[in-house]
Amino acid sequence: MKKIFILLFVCLFINKSFAYGETGKAELNAPTKAYILSRFCTEVKYNFAFYDKLNFNWDSLCVASIPSLTATSSDEDFLKGMQLLCNQLHDGHTYIFPMNNPKNQADWIRPFPMKTKRIGDRVFVTDVYSSNLQQSGVHPGCEIIEIDGENVLDYGNKHIRPHLASSTPQWAKYKPFAEFELTKDKGSKSSKILFKNKKGKEFTVESNRNLSWDLKKILLR
Repeated sequence: MKKIFILLFVCLFINKSFAYGETGKAELNAPTKAYILSRFCTEVKYNFAFYDKLNFNWDSLCVASIPSLTATSSDEDFLKGMQLLCNQLHDGHTYIFPMNNPKNQADWIRPFPMKTKRIGDRVFVTDVYSSNLQQSGVHPGCEIIEIDGENVLDYGNKHIRPHLASSTPQWAKYKPFAEFELTKDKGSKSSKILFKNKKGKEFTVESNRNLSWDLKKILLR
C-alpha cells in the first residue's frame, strides 16, 4: 500500500490564522476545534497507511480527546494537544505543525540562532548565526548545560520531545536536540541558557528569540 503523508495545515476556515500562542487568547471556538479534530481523525482513519497495525482503538481515543481539546484555554494549548494526539500514531511522517501569523511577527516561532546536536548524554552547539550570541561567548563546541533552570536533557524530553513525530525510540532520543528543534518557541519568549565553553568555564545567556541572524555558518573546528 502506498503510504500517504498526513499533514494538518492548521488554519481557520473563516479567514483567520491559527498561530502558535499568538496572543494567549483563544481565537478558535469549541465547535471549530471539534471540527479540526474530527477532520484530522477521519483523515487518519481512511488514509494512514498503518491504520490496521495500531494496537489501540483510534476512534475511541479521538472521542475521548474531544472534551479536553475543545476546552483548551488558548490556541497554543489546542495545538499542543493535537500534537500529542497525533504522536500516538508513532509515525515520523504524520505530524502537525504551527503556522506563523504575519500580523504578529514578534511572536513567530523561532529558535535561538544556533544549531545543536546531542552526543551521548551531552548537547553541544555546532553552528552560531548571531553576532549577539558570539559576543556573549557562544561558539561551536560550547556545551549546553541547562535551559530555564532545567537540565538540558530533561528540558528537551519534557518540552520538545512529546510534540515531535517519531517512529523509533532512536529518533525520539535524537531529534529534540538536533538542528534548531531544542530552542524553538515564540520569538518574544525569553529563556536563560547555561553554557560551558571548551575551557570548562560556565556562563549564562538570557534573551528572547528575536535575535538577528547576521553571521554566515561557522564551521566547528
